[in-house]
Amino acid sequence: MPTTILDLIDLRSFSSVWYWILLGVIWSRVLTYPMGIPVDMLRAARAEDPAARERLAALTEIMVSRHLAHLNGLGPILVGFWAFALTGLILLSVVYRVEFAQAILVLALPLALAAWITARGARHMAQAQMTVDDLPRALSVLRWKLHALALLAVFFSAIWGMYYNLSAVML
Repeated sequence: MPTTILDLIDLRSFSSVWYWILLGVIWSRVLTYPMGIPVDMLRAARAEDPAARERLAALTEIMVSRHLAHLNGLGPILVGFWAFALTGLILLSVVYRVEFAQAILVLALPLALAAWITARGARHMAQAQMTVDDLPRALSVLRWKLHALALLAVFFSAIWGMYYNLSAVML
């Protein structure tokens, strides 16, 4: 008979299929919409379609200005929140060895890096004042950086999850 709410909720993460589904959905979303721009729009613009390039330029201008407005307005608050949250997760993961905190950490830390890469890309695009012809390449570079990060994040999550599950079996 469960006595607390934690007895009802299974906090084992690395052995749960829901954790791995969530990991796949999150990274799929990040990679499908880098900086909020759909990949199919990027592909159409790279195919030398002038109308698609104009639509891409308009959407990129909107998304870059949105990102910069968030960075300029809420940037310090967001950095403080992420620093606090990640520090708490690191402490719970390393010092107290809480599996749920470890699982959230291997999700949140790469997502924070993805947000930083996206913010740098937005600043670069705003400062360089790119033309319509330069945008597909710049967005493709951003997309490939996010792909590399996602590959490393999923690989590390899988390795850490296997290590955690195997070490739990050995005890």
